[in-house]
Amino acid sequence: MSKSLGRSLPPKLYEQLRHDNPKRQNTAIFLVVRDDDGFPHSALFSPYQVVAPGPGRVYVGIHGGSKTEGYLRKSSIATLIVQVEPAVYYIKCSATMAMEWEHPKDRLYRLEVSDVLEDYSESAPFISELRFSGRNVVVPYSEEFENIRRYASENP
Repeated sequence: MSKSLGRSLPPKLYEQLRHDNPKRQNTAIFLVVRDDDGFPHSALFSPYQVVAPGPGRVYVGIHGGSKTEGYLRKSSIATLIVQVEPAVYYIKCSATMAMEWEHPKDRLYRLEVSDVLEDYSESAPFISELRFSGRNVVVPYSEEFENIRRYASENP
């Protein structure tokens, strides 16, 4: 059973997503939004597309014109799901597009954290995380990551 931690990312999770932390653990991050029929629509993100300028705000780079971007634009709410051993975190957020962001193919969304739920059990802790291969993820997302980090540092 999950428990609410409030409106801030816990320290271990914030450390992983911090905008001024260039190291990433290659942890897979899920974004869940509501589709046009009311069903959950999930999308998978690399940690190079998700950056936190502070414990109460997260920026997510999303491919413009994708279904995920369209659903997020319409509903303005989302849940990020991130596994950080030994727990899983559900980060409920309200979303707005960062209008100042200029990128030819991606859109940047500002997610304001409204609640963080921690799912953890001492009797059944997670002992491994779902991760991307570092050599396959770093290069394709490095430019986008640097752009998001820069934007996050200028717009905390």
